[in-house]
Formats: sequence, C-alpha cells, structure tokens
Amino acid sequence: MCDDCSDMSPDLACPEVDEVPALYEPDVGQVPGRPARLAAALILEDNMIIALDVKDILAELGAGTVHVARRVSEALRILDETHVTFALLDADLGIETSQRVAWACVERGIPVVLATGYGDDAAVMASFPKIPVLDKPYSTAGLRRAALDEPDA
Repeated sequence: MCDDCSDMSPDLACPEVDEVPALYEPDVGQVPGRPARLAAALILEDNMIIALDVKDILAELGAGTVHVARRVSEALRILDETHVTFALLDADLGIETSQRVAWACVERGIPVVLATGYGDDAAVMASFPKIPVLDKPYSTAGLRRAALDEPDA
C-alpha cells in the first residue's frame, strides 16, 4: 500500500506500485505484414457508400486505422489530432473541394492520392498540388496501385 492510502481500509487502498507504466502507443507502421504507408489512412469522401467500400479495400490491403471524413473541416481536424500515413481525397465534395486537405497533406509529407471524375480538366486540377490522381470510377486494382504506390501493370 502506498503512503497516501495508509489510513484507508485495506479493501479500498491501492496496491503499492514501484513505477507507473507508460501508456502503450503502438508503432502502427511497424506491424509485421502491414505496409507502413497504410498504417493510418485518411479517406475524404462525401459519398458514404464509396467511403465504406474504400475503407474495406484499404483494410484488405493491410491498413491499420482508417479515418473517414465527409467534409474538409473533419479531414483537417483528423490531420491535426491523429497520425496519418496516407490520404485518399475525393476532389469534389459537392459544396467544396479537397484542395486545402491536399495541400495540408503535402506540407506534412503525407502521401496523398486525389480521386476524381474530372480527369485532366486543367481548370479544376490547377488549384491542387501535383499529386497522383486516381480516376473515378476506380477499380480495386487501381486503388491498390495508388495506395501502395505500385507501378501500373
């Protein structure tokens, strides 16, 4: 029993502890068999059906944590509050674009892929950083290549 608990009933007193253990924070990038790039992914997608499909595919590819955001503000909060190692961003979120999130990822050195149905529309794409683009609709194989940074077959 510690000194602070010495006057308490033995049933209520804490056990004496030599040292307080450090909080366990796993190094998610070091899990055997998991691609380090997919340790903690961020999906920014306004269509929840697509977002959940992508989340499932990333999990199949070995992703650890997968954060899903529907709005730019949510994605920026996730970037500020958590560790992210990869991001897949839908370019057009209806009332906003993912441009701010794309730039935030680039500034933080986070590998980021832009998913878009715009293709090579220079007017829309000019405001985004020069990052890989995955054309919608995309296949599982295409998402795999983009997420794992694999060359095209």
